[in-house]
Amino acid sequence: MKVGITRTVEGRGQALRPLNLKRVAHPSMRRPCIVPVSHKPDDKGYVRVVPRDGTGGRARPLHRLAWQSKYGPIPEGYEIDHICKVRSCCNRQHLRMLTVSDHKRITAACRYDDLHEEARCYWEATGRTATGADLAKRFGTHPNTPYGWLKRWKAEDQITVEAE
Repeated sequence: MKVGITRTVEGRGQALRPLNLKRVAHPSMRRPCIVPVSHKPDDKGYVRVVPRDGTGGRARPLHRLAWQSKYGPIPEGYEIDHICKVRSCCNRQHLRMLTVSDHKRITAACRYDDLHEEARCYWEATGRTATGADLAKRFGTHPNTPYGWLKRWKAEDQITVEAE
């Protein structure tokens, strides 16, 4: 199935071939993701393509090309965010433009939500004796991240005690 951008593109050191896209259901989005089946994502999960449109042959992220094909250039200081959190998705309805700082804040919050809950359960299970360093090592986070969690959990506990 070909959807959206259908220019012939070139993958990393590969021969020119058409960009083939597939609709894939997403559990929390009304509309499906649109992902390429003809090109593999890079090690970060993004698909990079070289459009044959005379722009110099530089590989660019597919989701940015999809956004630009409908909405025009992306201004300096802005990035394109995947609402669906599927980095290979190029469905323009799953994309939004955010400032770099908003994008980093939202992405970090989403990335750590599940890990945060798992770490909280572990902290509770250890009788609240696990340190930030213990949590960082066990859950593979940046060393500073668990210290923020601990501060928040202790503040939440203090509010609960005061309310009782």
